[in-house]
Amino acid sequence: MLSAGEMLFGRRLELKLTFTSLSQITKIPLTSLKALEKSQFDDLPAYPFLKGMVRNYAQVLNLDPVKVVAVFKRDYDRRQKKSTPLVLTKSLGPTPLIRFLETPQILFLAGVALLAVVVSWSLWRVYQPPRLTVEMPVNGQTAISPVEIKGKTDRDASLSLNGKTLNLKPDGSFETTFAAEPGTAELTFRAVSRRQKASEAKITVIIIQ
Repeated sequence: MLSAGEMLFGRRLELKLTFTSLSQITKIPLTSLKALEKSQFDDLPAYPFLKGMVRNYAQVLNLDPVKVVAVFKRDYDRRQKKSTPLVLTKSLGPTPLIRFLETPQILFLAGVALLAVVVSWSLWRVYQPPRLTVEMPVNGQTAISPVEIKGKTDRDASLSLNGKTLNLKPDGSFETTFAAEPGTAELTFRAVSRRQKASEAKITVIIIQ
């Protein structure tokens, strides 16, 4: 059976029509007319536009537009099937990679990797200086003696204020007061971890009567 392009080509020769004249009549570009006759689908627009283009071309050539469009659709569908990669719809089971990921060995390795991350973080945290935050007073604050003091450090650290040990609550927080004569007082907080890593904070307070 002839292709739609061959049908259009043969009829155009019978009518002795040129591409130029047909382009003027149909308003179809010359390149598209030539591609239609040669069935060069890669040089043509998408199928919804092609359908109207073929119908218009066939009508101008006094061909049955329904028949020509149907033949063109057959040709177009065949071309699409050839250019479309084969897709397997039947399940072939897990791929080798998926089967590998599901094996006990890979699960074991994943667990070991996670454990290594946790241990590394724990060791890093152990060898870091303890955290030390003084919430009250703030640096440069003016206060009346005794000055209220609040803050927090690591719960397993030891804490001192100007060399005097302070007691920590179970969560590492601390509260105390500091008495001094009017004037400028410097509060030196020092937290020391069990690994003897230290953190220090210095707060200056102006004591007034």
